[in-house]
Amino acid sequence: MRLRDKIVLSSILAVISLAAAWEIKFTFEQRAADKARAERELGYAATAAKLGTFVIPGMLRADAEALLKNRSLSFLNRGREDIVPPAHEPSGHWYCSYDQVQVLITFNPGDTATGGRRLYVNDEALTNDRVKSVTLDHWLQDCM
Repeated sequence: MRLRDKIVLSSILAVISLAAAWEIKFTFEQRAADKARAERELGYAATAAKLGTFVIPGMLRADAEALLKNRSLSFLNRGREDIVPPAHEPSGHWYCSYDQVQVLITFNPGDTATGGRRLYVNDEALTNDRVKSVTLDHWLQDCM
């Protein structure tokens, strides 16, 4: 075997070895990231379950929001839902900035003169709504 052939062969083996090492490193990093994401998701599910123990279906919106305020939990009112935002996750997509993890407290319209339908939204009508469900939700933010 000539010297030139040995150099070419050793160069090819070096490139293959580096590619294999990079793939192994990438695989271990991805597994670690997936495991950490799964652990965080369990924590978010526990938060939703904890909220579900004191914000129960059938409870009035006014009572549910008072409980959240008494426990110093911030929430956003978005029509038929109250949103308790526990965390921001890095987005797994290149076209979105982050993933907002949130607990949604969904409400059914309360009993009104319109048979459960609201013709308009005001503070009085919203306080008569009743809790329908408490769920965990992911919402991608700042997407193109």
